[in-house]
Amino acid sequence: MSSATTTTSPLTQLTLAIAGKSQQLDYPSIIASSFIKSTASVKITYSAEKAINNAPSQLSDSTGAVLATGPSEILSYFADKFPKDLLSCSASKDWVKFALEKFYVKDFKKLSLDLEELEQHLNFRSFMLGHKITLADIAVWGVLRANPVMGSTIKNDLFINISRWYTFLESDARFSTAAENLSAALKKNASDAKGKKGEKKVHKANFEIDLPGAAKGKVVTRFPPEPSGYLHIGKDGVRTIHY
Repeated sequence: MSSATTTTSPLTQLTLAIAGKSQQLDYPSIIASSFIKSTASVKITYSAEKAINNAPSQLSDSTGAVLATGPSEILSYFADKFPKDLLSCSASKDWVKFALEKFYVKDFKKLSLDLEELEQHLNFRSFMLGHKITLADIAVWGVLRANPVMGSTIKNDLFINISRWYTFLESDARFSTAAENLSAALKKNASDAKGKKGEKKVHKANFEIDLPGAAKGKVVTRFPPEPSGYLHIGKDGVRTIHY
C-alpha cells in the first residue's frame, strides 16, 4: 500500500532594506511584509541613511537582485505576488496612490484638506474597504504613522473617524511593531557606531633616531666637548643605542 507524501514549497526569500532617516519612512512596506509570512520570508534591514539608491526602501531577492524600489513599487510587487495575503489589491490601488502622494505632506494646512476626505470615507467604517484589513489600510495607516504631524492630530481626535480607525489598527501587532522595530534598530545602529568611534587606538612610540657613527654599547654626543674639557650633556645630548 503506497502512502501519499505532501511536499511544501519553500518560502520565497526576500530582503527589505529600509532607510531609517528618510523623510518618507516606508512603514507601509514593513507592515505589508508581516502579512505575507505564510508564503514568504522577509528579512528587514534598517540603516541610518536618508535614502537607499535615492529611495526610502528597496526590495531584493535571495541573490541580491533588486525587485522593487520605494513604497509604491514594493507594495505593487507584494500585491501581485501575494494576492491571497493582501486582500482587495485592485480595489486598494487608488487609496495606496492617494496615501503615498498626499499623506506624507507635513504642511498641516495642506494635509488637513486630504484628511477631511479620509475622515468622510471612514464614517461608519472600521476598515478602508470591506470588512477586513486590505492593502488600502496598510498603505494609509503606514504613511500616517510616518508623518510626525499626525501624532498630536490622532491624540487630540481632531478627526474622530480617523483617530478611531487608526487606534483600532494600532492594536494589531502587525501595525504597532513596525515603528517599534524601526526605532529599536536605529538605536542599536547608533549605539554600535558610537562604540566604534570611541575605541581607543594604541600608538606604539618610536624612539629610533638616526645617529651617524653610532656603535653598540657606546655613547654618542650631539655636541663637541667644551673648552673646559668637560662634556656638556644637554636635554637630548646623549643617546644610548640598544639592540
